[in-house]
Amino acid sequence: QVFDYLFSHLGITSEGRVDHPIVMTEAVCIPNYTRQLMSELLFECYHVPQVAYGVDSIFSLYNNHPSPETADALVVDCGYQATHVIPVINGRIDSAHCRRMNIGGGYVDWFLQRLLQLKYPGHAHAVTMSRVEEMIKEHCYIASDFLSELALWDDNDYLEANVRKMQ
Repeated sequence: QVFDYLFSHLGITSEGRVDHPIVMTEAVCIPNYTRQLMSELLFECYHVPQVAYGVDSIFSLYNNHPSPETADALVVDCGYQATHVIPVINGRIDSAHCRRMNIGGGYVDWFLQRLLQLKYPGHAHAVTMSRVEEMIKEHCYIASDFLSELALWDDNDYLEANVRKMQ
């Protein structure tokens, strides 16, 4: 039903057959069994002509690197539930050294929620996960140069101008 919904919103008629090749993204080093089940669903239920699988962060590396076929890189793929560290040597994934950490964006949300609940125990019920996610989207960012940004906060004028008080 998910694919029916997806295809209908893309304007693709899925009645009996989908006449378009499909590119599926997946986590790095996913078991072949999972890919086999997805392929079986797409080929047998939707009769797609082709399916290609790939890791979205590696697609990004190949799109953004000037010479991806010879790239040496350490790709960090941060998701909601997990973070993958993927070494790329000469344009190929070194799967033996890939690592998954069960810390993702969702953990950051939970951690901030817990900090706020501990700091303001009288308002713990008001610090909901949806409110925390909203705060993160509105007020947080990733510093491109952490140490220089950290040094800015030593200046009281910068501190007064940039601190956001929430009530």
